[in-house]
Amino acid sequence: MQYEVTNRHYVTYLEEALASGDIVVTSDSVYSFVGEVLYCDLSDAESKIFWTGSILIIADNYENHPVSLVTWAGANAFSDYYEWRLPTEQEWEKAARANTGWDYPWGDNAPTCELANYSSCSGGLIPVGITSGESPYGVYDMVGNVWEWTNDFHEGGSDRAVRGGSWSYFTENLQVWNSMPVDPLYNYYLIGFRCVRD
Repeated sequence: MQYEVTNRHYVTYLEEALASGDIVVTSDSVYSFVGEVLYCDLSDAESKIFWTGSILIIADNYENHPVSLVTWAGANAFSDYYEWRLPTEQEWEKAARANTGWDYPWGDNAPTCELANYSSCSGGLIPVGITSGESPYGVYDMVGNVWEWTNDFHEGGSDRAVRGGSWSYFTENLQVWNSMPVDPLYNYYLIGFRCVRD
């Protein structure tokens, strides 16, 4: 995907999955219908998606911000629903810098707030595609804004790998080869995702 999955994208998925009976939505969470696996936390103060009891709504002016507070399972369910998938770490890194060997999508020069949303440049998430730090393949926001789930287990453990750093992380976390382990059932306001299609 050229951009991260947005709140609008994720709510569209939730509405369709709810209508088909694939998920359960409560005032504070979204779960899989089978097994009650947590997909998304709606109770966190940082959530921009809300359940009114009958419909899902997005906070004003947050439709094009990357969705966050989605577990790996919730990101994977979105991907599966549309017959996409989460990228491997290698695929993510290739999309971020091609075969250049660069530290960042734009080269080896240190990040600036014009190139990436990091280290509290904006004090929070910004809409996708705002920064000009696109990769050689024209992919936006590969670093900064939100960490991104990948499909890989981190170094063979039980945690999944996330890539890219976020709006509150510093330069070293933005290097495209940097990887961090996260429990797949964890949801956090600094983690989002994007998908790939074969």
